[in-house]
Amino acid sequence: MRRSKIILSVAISFICGIALANLISIPIFAIYCFIILNIAIISLFWHNRFLRITAICLCCFLFGIFRFELCNNAVKKIIDNDFQNKSSFTGIIVDEPSLKNSYQNLIVESSDISGKILVSASLYPLYNYGDKLKIDCKLKSTTQDDKWKKYFIKEKIYYSCYYPQIQVISKNNRGKFYAQLLKFKQKSRRIIKKNVSGQESQILSAMLLGYKKNIPTGLRDKFSQAGISHIIAISGAHIAIIIFIVMSLLINFGLWRKQSFYLTIILIWIFIILIGAPSSAARAGIMATIIMIGVNIGRINSAINILTLAAALMLLINPFLLFNDIGFQLSFLAVFGIIYLSPIFNLWLKKFSEFNGIKKILIITLSAQIATLPLSIYYFGKLPILSPLINLIIVPLLAIILFLGFAIILFGFIYLPVAKIIGIIEWLILNLLIKITYFFTSLPFSYLTIEKINFAWILISYIIIISGFIFINKKQKAETIFSDF
Repeated sequence: MRRSKIILSVAISFICGIALANLISIPIFAIYCFIILNIAIISLFWHNRFLRITAICLCCFLFGIFRFELCNNAVKKIIDNDFQNKSSFTGIIVDEPSLKNSYQNLIVESSDISGKILVSASLYPLYNYGDKLKIDCKLKSTTQDDKWKKYFIKEKIYYSCYYPQIQVISKNNRGKFYAQLLKFKQKSRRIIKKNVSGQESQILSAMLLGYKKNIPTGLRDKFSQAGISHIIAISGAHIAIIIFIVMSLLINFGLWRKQSFYLTIILIWIFIILIGAPSSAARAGIMATIIMIGVNIGRINSAINILTLAAALMLLINPFLLFNDIGFQLSFLAVFGIIYLSPIFNLWLKKFSEFNGIKKILIITLSAQIATLPLSIYYFGKLPILSPLINLIIVPLLAIILFLGFAIILFGFIYLPVAKIIGIIEWLILNLLIKITYFFTSLPFSYLTIEKINFAWILISYIIIISGFIFINKKQKAETIFSDF
């Protein structure tokens, strides 16, 4: 077995261990004993390659169980410590405040309390990242909320308090660099709001800056029904689309392939950093960068190995991501879909002209959607039947929307009148996007609502997708869409 396959096997074993620990509880002492036993087997049979590799994989599998149980027990201990009677504490805002219609959510850390506290406060006065606050309120446990329990545990938010009395003690108590990034992000959001009005402004802010939660629930539901939610979520597929747009533009501007490659990676990470490097965008950036490096060195299979190893490392840091973070699951499936399914779509659409990279973006979108569809149905209960047709119309618009959106922010900083003109064009295109979405979702059978689907059907769906890929790939070797770059 090659070294790359050994690394892949080790990473998969660790991930499987975390998956099993999520499903059944295993005593830490028993896991510890099994790990010691495996280490002994590795030592005794070191010269037997098969037994050594098998024992190492089993050890990583057990370590995955051990890591999850360790974190899970730590959370239980924190929850068991009763802070509900605590009426006053001092803490620092550790993330960008989330502004709602009539209130703001603050994520606060206190040296007196384990984990983070979600503080819901009145909309005014506005608070900022790094503010040190004295807060008077009665804490409640977030783990009692069945709907949001998994999210709160994943984010290490164990307590909440609502509309407390707040006193600002001091400002700028966290990293100044990150604080400046958030200011830039908020300024960019104001520029978009000033130059693009209404729901169109909220959609653009979601696409470029990650403010997805500000889009009205009704409109978000329409995007979900149409199968185009990917355009407003900064995920693996979203970042991949931006990368291909940037690569296509740079190559069309006359840059060599290698120059475009390095410049695209730099630009994509500048973009991620400038929007405050939220975990979803950073994760997507890591995955997209891994794929690009694999493509650049001509070894896309190596990218798969590194991608799986990256997933294992993320789970080592936070094992709750695997089952508690839908975005984590969908992002990795989307990227795997782009790698494995895009050659098939490339084969089927071979007769169609490229048209400035639009075909590639469409292939990326369809590949990511097919890979994530079964799990999306399981979580969100919607099957967007007309999704391929809608994406065929929306994808060309997406490239224009993103390009004009970046132009609005740029000119918003240097010359506002130009930003205003571009904003009018952008509003018209975004308004067209909304109208297309409402039109298709109003058609009979444009989507199906599927409730309480058994997870076994999801597994069967993925078996069919994988089997189909293997069959088509064996019958006719498909070329990757990355070969032209």
